[in-house]
Amino acid sequence: APESARRRFARMFRPPVDEVQPQALRVANAVVVRDSQVLLVCRRGDGALSWQFPAGMIKPGASSQVVTVQE
Repeated sequence: APESARRRFARMFRPPVDEVQPQALRVANAVVVRDSQVLLVCRRGDGALSWQFPAGMIKPGASSQVVTVQE
């Protein structure tokens, strides 16, 4: 059989590749208010500055409370 036919046949019988399953993105966000003041953080991105509430991604095994305090 031609080499191309052998390769096609071999591909048909390869074990299936485990696909990576999508996972939910978990974030922690904080709104810190004292008297009439609100805490905002300045972040840089895409050549511009933006003001946001403190927030961060929660990595597997971390708690939202710890991430919130760290941010």
